[in-house]
Amino acid sequence: MSLGRATLNQVLYFVGLKYSSPTVASALNNTLPAVTFLLAALLKMEPVAGRAGRAKVAGTALCVAGSMLMTFYRGPLVRTLASPVHWPYVQGTMAAEAAAHAGGHAVVLGAVLVIGSNVAWAIWFIIQKNLSKSFACPYTSTALMALIASVQCAAIAGAAERRFSAWELGLDIRLVGALYAGIVASGMVCTVMSWCIQERGPVFVSMFSPLMLIVVAVVGWGILGEKIHVGR
Repeated sequence: MSLGRATLNQVLYFVGLKYSSPTVASALNNTLPAVTFLLAALLKMEPVAGRAGRAKVAGTALCVAGSMLMTFYRGPLVRTLASPVHWPYVQGTMAAEAAAHAGGHAVVLGAVLVIGSNVAWAIWFIIQKNLSKSFACPYTSTALMALIASVQCAAIAGAAERRFSAWELGLDIRLVGALYAGIVASGMVCTVMSWCIQERGPVFVSMFSPLMLIVVAVVGWGILGEKIHVGR
C-alpha cells in the first residue's frame, strides 16, 4: 500500500512535474477518476450495466479526452491581468526550466510520468477500500503507510541523488516544500482520503480530483506567473 500511494505516486508525480508544469500535471490528474473506475469495474467493485453504468463509461471517456486535450493542445493565449506577486526566485526558476526543456520531449515524458503516478494512486484507492473492510482504522493505516514509505523514498532518493548538497535544507523554499509535502500532502490528505474511501468508496473520492485543476490554475497564475491558454 505504501509503495503505491506514498512512494510511486509521489516520486513519479514530482519527477513528471519537473518536466512539465503545475497546470499540465494537475490537468492530467483528471485521468485519476477514469483509471480508478476502470480498475474498480474490472474488479467488479463498480457496475457498468444499466443507465448509471453507461453514464460512468461515457464520463470516463470524456475525462480522458479532456485531459489529453488540455495537455497537448495550447491554443491562443487568454489575456488575463498581470499577477501582483513578483517572486524573483520563482521567476528565475521558471525561466531556467523553460530554457532547459525547450524544443525537447520533456512535456511528453512529464505526461507519461504523471499518468503513471495516477495509476499507482488508483491502485491505492482499490487496496484501501479492501483494507478498510478488515482494518477499519484509517488513521493508523495512514501512519504505518507513511512510516514505510519514508524508508522506501529514502532508498530511492539515495540511489538517485548522491550529492550531499542536494540534501541540505535551509530556511528557504526547500524546507517549506518538504514540510508542506510531508504534513499536508502526505499526512492530512492521505488521512482524510482513507476515511472517505472507507465511507463512500474509491470512485467517489477520485471524482473530486479535477477540482485541483481550478485551484492550481489560479495559484499558478498568481505565484508562478503561468500563462493560461484556450486549450487549458
